[in-house]
Amino acid sequence: MAVMWKCFPSCLALFLCTAAGNLVIPKCCPSGQQFNRALKCETSDSVPDNWDWILNTAVLPDGQTVNSTESPTVMANTTLNCPHDSRAFLVHEMSDFRMIVTQSGRLHLEVLVDSLRNEEQAANYTESFCMDAKTRIITFCPCMKVPCLRKCCHHGHAYNVSLGKCVDMEDDDRGFWQPNFEYGAAQEGYYILSNMIPTCEARTASVVQASDDTRFTVLADGSVQVSGYSQSVPSQKYCGDAGMLLVCPGQLRRSNTKYLVYGGLLVLAGVLLLASVYTTACLLPRTVSSYFHTTHNAVMAVAYVGTGIAQLLHQKKDLACVSLAFIIQFAFLAAFFWLNVMCIDIAWAFSGLRPPQGSALERDHKKFILYSVYAWGTAGLISVITAVVEFVPGLADDSPFKPNFGRRSCWFEKPAATLAYFYGPMAFLILANLILFLYTAARIISVRRDTAILNSAGNTSGSATNKEKQRLVLYVKLFCLMGLTWITEIISWAVGGADYYWYITDVVNMLRAVFIFVIFCCKRSVLNLLRARLPCSGVKRIMHSKSGTSFSVPTSSLKLTTSFKMSTRRLSQET
Repeated sequence: MAVMWKCFPSCLALFLCTAAGNLVIPKCCPSGQQFNRALKCETSDSVPDNWDWILNTAVLPDGQTVNSTESPTVMANTTLNCPHDSRAFLVHEMSDFRMIVTQSGRLHLEVLVDSLRNEEQAANYTESFCMDAKTRIITFCPCMKVPCLRKCCHHGHAYNVSLGKCVDMEDDDRGFWQPNFEYGAAQEGYYILSNMIPTCEARTASVVQASDDTRFTVLADGSVQVSGYSQSVPSQKYCGDAGMLLVCPGQLRRSNTKYLVYGGLLVLAGVLLLASVYTTACLLPRTVSSYFHTTHNAVMAVAYVGTGIAQLLHQKKDLACVSLAFIIQFAFLAAFFWLNVMCIDIAWAFSGLRPPQGSALERDHKKFILYSVYAWGTAGLISVITAVVEFVPGLADDSPFKPNFGRRSCWFEKPAATLAYFYGPMAFLILANLILFLYTAARIISVRRDTAILNSAGNTSGSATNKEKQRLVLYVKLFCLMGLTWITEIISWAVGGADYYWYITDVVNMLRAVFIFVIFCCKRSVLNLLRARLPCSGVKRIMHSKSGTSFSVPTSSLKLTTSFKMSTRRLSQET
């Protein structure tokens, strides 16, 4: 309302002058003032207003030159109905525009705008512009007619992320930005407001890089929609250049539904893995292979719970986020190295190589120490290298091999770093495990004939080979589970595309823990042991034997012990 009353005298003067047919010139500054070098109005009596540059260049709607001997009417202190940061300036004889005089003597401003078509387009402004006689500059509101883009730097310049400033691109096309618009938004053209780095209230703007997963779309009101985020960024809160945006903090908000679902599933997966840890640690016989299972499932539980927390707290970009990223990386890599340990151990068992010297218990102890140094040490070494590259100065922030944890999320920022410190070692281990399994399968085929001969001669030493075969079957299940699902994970990361393309594979990957739980826990022998361990005196449980007849588990300590021993013996034969 205040703006309307402020504009009322000027609007009344404009109406009276146009009704009389006089040429009306909207002046930016009040009477007796002109623009200074900073384009601010100041008092200046030395140079009178000279509007010949307008009178000599203005044309009629049909393109003919205006021939008028009457002095123009100057409407001083013209009000523009747009914010200061949405105004643009046109310089006489340097900008692409022309002034058109209507029959009523009113000036229209016609400005050449950027176009998505292969032809020139112009926007016609009947108001929201003013002029200054001294500087011969026209100030106008381009966003009143066409969508406006906020370019961070001047034309021919581009924003350098590592330097944090605009640099001259000379003839490089990156200095000229042509973004994507929503359908129908720029049919009449668009206007680029240059040198428009936003002034954020809290702190400096954050960089958002364009990628296959992150795309920018400019809407009709000049705001920008970033793929993966629910709300668009207002025009005053961002600027763009080729391949990047500078966005004020707090403007990018993702939909929480996906993160809540993914985070909840991952935490649930961690709980199931902890149940598998309890099974292998407390119920299985104490063997070196059971230690492998326990360690693998425990570190996988840490990885899943950490990833779930990162999903639930996806908007955090602090030190805790960086620490969580290192924990997730180390835990997943350690889990893969322990799966590799299982593959090495089963291949060793069928290779014919001599085991370490000593008793069976001493041999298992030595093997576990060697394997622990290998698995924990190698995973830790990769994490240490990642930390060195992350924190040691000398590597630019925009380097493709710098992790930049916590910059965009609690994970790697760029594909090259993700490949070098995570997916690369993981793919190598998957290939190594496949080679070890093929080698073990070939060794089993080669010794099968000898085992059959020994069994036919009454030698029972073949039972050890059968036990190793059963262990191999278990490891093959784990490899298929960990290998094939992670192969799809690597493919989805490499191929990219919209998130919904990979929803099914994402859910399957998060359900790995469910399959591990089924492999280790959903066995008759394990359930028997679990029932025997539970303090359920006076409660009778009905179970079905393999023959189909039912029997009740007695509650006396003697029969509980007998049932526990029988279940332990059966479980040891299965694993």
